[in-house]
Amino acid sequence: MLTFDRMFQSGMVLQRQKPVAVWGKADPGAKILISIQGKSAEAVADADGAWMTTLPSLEASEQETLLAKSGDMELALTDVAVGEVWIAGGQSNMEFPICYEKHWAREKDTRDRNLRFYDVPEVCYDGQEKDFDYSKMGVWRKADSEDDLKYFSAVAYYFQKEIAADQKVPVGIVGCNWGGTRSCVWMKKETVERVGKPWMDLFAKDTAGVDMEEFWEKQHTNPMNDKGNVNMDPMNAFILSGTQPWRRSLK
Repeated sequence: MLTFDRMFQSGMVLQRQKPVAVWGKADPGAKILISIQGKSAEAVADADGAWMTTLPSLEASEQETLLAKSGDMELALTDVAVGEVWIAGGQSNMEFPICYEKHWAREKDTRDRNLRFYDVPEVCYDGQEKDFDYSKMGVWRKADSEDDLKYFSAVAYYFQKEIAADQKVPVGIVGCNWGGTRSCVWMKKETVERVGKPWMDLFAKDTAGVDMEEFWEKQHTNPMNDKGNVNMDPMNAFILSGTQPWRRSLK
């Protein structure tokens, strides 16, 4: 067995001019060799099969191949770019997709394969990705087609266009956002207990007397947990399309 972590895919962007961490799974104890741009790094899978290594600093480039080798197994990720990588974190304002933004009619014809976007799947319990169809999320997309561009965060898209124009390098955005979430749910429990006691007190009050095992079991069949295509589902499409000029003109 030899795999990259899900985020490592053909068409991705790696950060330039800094050491690059790469990780995945392999057979326990297996030795793994990672290489790109003529540079390489080695790793050994731990008892659970997890491995991680760090590549030396890379220079901006396009059309690279990221190789992983372990024994007679080899994986090759193609069309890998090296440039700027940024995280677009936040709530619904950051999550808001470009296809509902007022300039979509103009931007949908963008054909720039060096603007790329990865949307982190919205998952809050183990097994959620198996309970629903998440095939549209967790994918590196390029701004070279209307079908892919529509998934980009609008804020992230305009930001990366500016960075790309200024730096003249590929730009990848990792969209890690979830509308309506509080900051405390993105933090470790120990941190919240230390700096956000009111939140923990509220959680304790709201869950008092609740059978948590039963609660989480019910989540597996709760349709509200279908976050596999959150910005494109019919209800969100109806709500978010209200931001378009043609919708506002009806008021």
